[in-house]
Amino acid sequence: MTQDPNNRKQERFGAPPPSTPKPSGAASPAPGASKFVEEPTIPTPVEPPKARPTIVAETAKSGYSPRSSSAPQNAMPWVLAAIILVLSFVHHNSQANEIAELKKLDEQTKAELQITHAAAEQLKTENASLQDQLDQANRPQAEVLVNFIKPVFGNGYYARVVNTGSSTLVYTTRITRPSTGTGKTWTLTIDAGRFTDIGEQEGWAFISGDTITVTQSNHKAYTLSLR
Repeated sequence: MTQDPNNRKQERFGAPPPSTPKPSGAASPAPGASKFVEEPTIPTPVEPPKARPTIVAETAKSGYSPRSSSAPQNAMPWVLAAIILVLSFVHHNSQANEIAELKKLDEQTKAELQITHAAAEQLKTENASLQDQLDQANRPQAEVLVNFIKPVFGNGYYARVVNTGSSTLVYTTRITRPSTGTGKTWTLTIDAGRFTDIGEQEGWAFISGDTITVTQSNHKAYTLSLR
């Protein structure tokens, strides 16, 4: 059975709208004219925009919304503050260790300087002593002679100091007793070829072990011990 094309169009697009009755005075189409009837234009249906169920589903599952995005951002300053605090603590400990090391090094340096200074002073004293000995060795002999004499009366001995020079000389005489650590000093002025005695009457009776040292300016010291 053959289906009318007009019926197919009606099934596809729906029934055509009812025709408007022509006015009585309207002219009929001329015989032999085409019977083509203009079909109404049907707009193409526009599909509505699809929803995004994925976003809604993910939001519903996670419970996170754009409004809650500020929570991680608000936590960032606390994290940075904690990091800065840790770094500051480490830096402070490092500085404290450096200061302790510097103090220890400073104390060691001071101790070494004190040792060096003491060694330098000792060396200076030794050099001065050696220089004095060298000067003494290069000086001429003192122009003096000392003898110990046993008196007829009295205790101990006395020392006779003789000027062997050609002019009056001034001597410094130092007498010591090593057994007791005592001593005494005299300054003697003696004419050329003359002498001066030092004994019990002068306040010192010599006994065995006593030493007398006579010094003259720019000369070697003269030393004699009683045996």
